[in-house]
Amino acid sequence: MDDWFYELHGRQAGPVSKGELVSLLVAGTINTNTLVWNKTLRNWSKISDLDDEFNPKDPAGFAVTESKSNPLFLYIPVSRLILMNVLSIGFYQVYWIYHNWRFLKRRGKLNVMPFWRAVFSILFIYQLFNEIRNYSAATQLLKPKFSAGPLAACWIIATIFSNMLGRLDDLVINLIGLAITLLAALFFLPVQDYINAVNQALPDPPAYYNKWSLGHIICLIAGLLAWTAILLGLFA
Repeated sequence: MDDWFYELHGRQAGPVSKGELVSLLVAGTINTNTLVWNKTLRNWSKISDLDDEFNPKDPAGFAVTESKSNPLFLYIPVSRLILMNVLSIGFYQVYWIYHNWRFLKRRGKLNVMPFWRAVFSILFIYQLFNEIRNYSAATQLLKPKFSAGPLAACWIIATIFSNMLGRLDDLVINLIGLAITLLAALFFLPVQDYINAVNQALPDPPAYYNKWSLGHIICLIAGLLAWTAILLGLFA
């Protein structure tokens, strides 16, 4: 069985999957001295005593000993999300989706292909929002206030509508479609606010993700090329 229960503040919590239990360790919500139990165990045991279940050589069951909490999901300031969205002409939304799917995959919670989940994000955005909303390591710290369904539905409608307008042979309508593309990122903000609040509630809050990864650079280059093409079209 993959259903684990654990002790938190003197009370039983769970059930969670093994991957979610590891995420709680990563987040610092529990530690290797925390008592856990599932049906394969006779008694409640410390995580540190379960070498067969939590082998340091096993990526899906390592024991976390870092002094600094690792961030949950893509932990960035809302201002950076907005700025990158504008500079990248909306491509950053795809990167945001990819990065959060990758987090879920690396924590052993889902067996997915983050790249394709980002490419076909219209089909999977609701599931992503819902996974973030119900992620055990996060909900133990802070209950989410956003609803996955309405946010996902609004983003899907905005994305489809903006793509339709962008295909028409009319510059003004194209610019309206562009504006809708940029505004679609607003539906990410409640989710990002929740991610940030959860990370700030960790026992040892991590720093914001401030790296300029290859994904960031690709988004910026694509956005700058697109902005150049738009400006040339306006003033040609």
